[in-house]
Amino acid sequence: MTSLEMEKLIGILTQLSELLLSRNSSSHWGLMIGSMAKKDTLCAEDLKRQVKSWFGGMGSLNDIVVFRADGAVDRDASDEFDKLRSELYNLVNLRMK
Repeated sequence: MTSLEMEKLIGILTQLSELLLSRNSSSHWGLMIGSMAKKDTLCAEDLKRQVKSWFGGMGSLNDIVVFRADGAVDRDASDEFDKLRSELYNLVNLRMK
């Protein structure tokens, strides 16, 4: 993974975390994602493996929908989250076959 790809990965993780925490939605995921974005002790391949493990299965990153305070789905935030999640998935699967 190049340093540019690593920067992009950290940026996406940070944006996902901030999006979830700013809406107090899925705060467990928001805290975990934010913590991973700040880890500088992991090598790039270990980071990619850990992030990749978040996809698939019940309760995974794929299941997250962002809600407003009134309990209704926040369509704009959910769409933004989905876009970032897709970028993250594509990035961690790059050259990882």
